[in-house]
Amino acid sequence: DACIATPMPKSAFSANAQAKACAWAIVASLHGREAGPLPLINACYSLVSEDEAVSIAAVYRSEAGQLKAVSIGESPLDGDWRREAEFARSGWRNLRADAFE
Repeated sequence: DACIATPMPKSAFSANAQAKACAWAIVASLHGREAGPLPLINACYSLVSEDEAVSIAAVYRSEAGQLKAVSIGESPLDGDWRREAEFARSGWRNLRADAFE
């Protein structure tokens, strides 16, 4: 957690998105190309029961050298919290696969 990417939170999802952007920039540089700015995303799921979850997600973009949130969303109070739990579990599986497989 040495990255200072405020306003992005320190989360595994954020770190994964930042690592992919870094890798993209390295590959572009090795091919003599400019990577260009990439949007970064974060999604945070919280299980509120075994079968229900809520989430907050945001998209960030670099503007004039500063990272800015350009879109933020959260689970609606009348949302499908069971589906959110499915998304939470799927996101965790994908994150583990990205990092360890």
